[in-house]
Amino acid sequence: MQLGNQASLIDIKSDLYFNGKFSSTTYAQNDLNRIINKVYKMSQEDIRAVNEDFFLVSATATLDVQSQNNGVYTWPLDYEKCKSIWVAFTPVNKNAPLFTEYAKVQIIDNNALTDATYVFTNPTAIVFGTYFVLYPTITDPTLYPVFKGVKMYYIQLQADLALDTDVPNIFADYHDVITWGSLIEIANRNGDPDLLKLATAKFKERRADMKRDAGNRVLDFSPEYVEGQGNAGGWSYPHGKTGI
Repeated sequence: MQLGNQASLIDIKSDLYFNGKFSSTTYAQNDLNRIINKVYKMSQEDIRAVNEDFFLVSATATLDVQSQNNGVYTWPLDYEKCKSIWVAFTPVNKNAPLFTEYAKVQIIDNNALTDATYVFTNPTAIVFGTYFVLYPTITDPTLYPVFKGVKMYYIQLQADLALDTDVPNIFADYHDVITWGSLIEIANRNGDPDLLKLATAKFKERRADMKRDAGNRVLDFSPEYVEGQGNAGGWSYPHGKTGI
């Protein structure tokens, strides 16, 4: 039984060909990719279960007056789940806001707003499926737009492995989890009980190893917040006459 480097999709396939005793023409490549990506997604979920922030990324948008976009900001195309939103409403330089000039936005859903005439004074975002609406309403064209005035931290939706050069976005030393998991279905298709038994055992073993290792890679944050920065584990900055 041989497993190689498995740095990319073609490496995973090479190991499948060798260990499953079949060739690149045995299955349609789309079918083989489907098997691989099914296990790849399972591996991602195992890591998410420990700490979804392994897939945390950020994106920025230009903060503009309400008349330009009705306060609507769309999520990035690879958006899966919102973690936090930050806004620089009044930076000294609207073309280069500083980190200290961002305020953390309170995130609510549409059901939380019972009075349509309510005027927000603190930074607030009403979140919908593909976008969010930012408040308070901004109208002064002399202060806006603010380049990169909106900063979003979100869990990134992971793309399927499609090109042979694509590399799985899981721990590099556990790419073989994808191989062993894929070999289970291939062994079933090929009617190979010996390979099925081995692949099932190794997949269970390596999957458990990966989840245990994922837990060890989570930082132990202590204390959970910085002195003077509130008790919710995040930074807060004043906006107007009130703070977050």
